[in-house]
Amino acid sequence: MERPCENDVFVVLNGISKRYNNLLALDNVSFQVQEGEIFGYIGPNGAGKTTTIKIIVGLISEFQGTLYIGGYPVPERRDDVHKMLGYLPENIAFQEWRTVNQTLKTFGKLSGIKDSEIEKRIEVLV
Repeated sequence: MERPCENDVFVVLNGISKRYNNLLALDNVSFQVQEGEIFGYIGPNGAGKTTTIKIIVGLISEFQGTLYIGGYPVPERRDDVHKMLGYLPENIAFQEWRTVNQTLKTFGKLSGIKDSEIEKRIEVLV
């Protein structure tokens, strides 16, 4: 997939802010991560690290500022961005009420796989 990326910059956050009602969780956060760079994002509990990561991976789409992943604006080009990112949270909360098929369909859709292809792949797995 051809990406409109400049100078090997993969992640660009510029002036990202996020509020939860009266709580300012992020206040004008800006940084860049080069493609292939090992980047540590550290801070005390409640500093906004998880909120930042959720914005980057598209789990939070309402925020102020600009975000580019691989040259694509987020959230406008979320589908293109999702093809390049993976996210593994510390605590995985599977919805126990979902069947295996429902879960596989959801993850297939989130991965950008066409519905007809998802069905074929599920048949092979189940």
